[in-house]
Amino acid sequence: MLHAEEFIRGNPQDEGRPFHYYVLKLNLPGQQDSLPSLPWVNKWRSHHNCMANDFFTYVDDVQTTGANAKECW
Repeated sequence: MLHAEEFIRGNPQDEGRPFHYYVLKLNLPGQQDSLPSLPWVNKWRSHHNCMANDFFTYVDDVQTTGANAKECW
């Protein structure tokens, strides 16, 4: 599974990939600009001004995050 995840994420330096990110943004409760609809910590593609895609593998499930439904799919 680790080999498959590495293949899916691709080259981390390739700016055309949806998994490429530039900064980590914190969206913690109590901050003045906190948005409850966003995760507390997310990877951000500043050139596209959107969240970078990511996925998390649990025991029998994979959860995706991203800028829109098409990229998550």
